[in-house]
Amino acid sequence: MEDGGLCQLNSKRVSENDRRLHRRVSYDGGRTWTRRAKILIGGKSIGEWGGKGFMSLYSPMRRLSDGSIAMSSSIHRPGRNGSWKRKHYRCQSCFLLSDDEGKSFKRPVVIDRDKFDSNECDFAE
Repeated sequence: MEDGGLCQLNSKRVSENDRRLHRRVSYDGGRTWTRRAKILIGGKSIGEWGGKGFMSLYSPMRRLSDGSIAMSSSIHRPGRNGSWKRKHYRCQSCFLLSDDEGKSFKRPVVIDRDKFDSNECDFAE
């Protein structure tokens, strides 16, 4: 982080349709950490993205040249008849941007709105 701290994000599944994202910061090399703080993405909790689905994070946070923080993620939605079987559910790759050191993120930017079953992508500047 710009202030010298280490930032850790944690995604927690509270129930099937309730997932939460928290942020903790350490200013002493990881020996102690701040209390968890809830992070919102586009004003919503991580569990509210995807309708009956969910969002998952899968890349480390990266600082971009403009000072913002970016991270890859994917939105998972049930497939036909609400099925979560691997061959049925759908996911879309997206990325998240933060202008406040990861305290919140803007709405997810879906990389290809017409393509499903794509996840675990990465990006470079």
